Amino acid sequence: MAESVFDRLVKVLDTNCGYVDEERAEKVAKRIMRAGIIREEEPQKWEFLFNALDKTPCYRCPVCKEPEYRKTNFCPNCGADMREEETR
Repeated sequence: MAESVFDRLVKVLDTNCGYVDEERAEKVAKRIMRAGIIREEEPQKWEFLFNALDKTPCYRCPVCKEPEYRKTNFCPNCGADMREEETR
């Protein structure tokens, strides 16, 4: 299951500040969602490709269609959440 905006915000604040007022964090998370700054998205899955030039495997983000040579939790090009594979 993907983390909510609230959960991600709490994690970032706790990591960087060491303290989180969860009531205020929830208000901020709701404002972020209403403003459209961050949307709740379903995690995506890397698409497997084969690089014909140098015969190496690579992957493509289904959101931005940019190729990458390794799988990561988030697409480095568009920021799409690619953690779906961890939940399987």
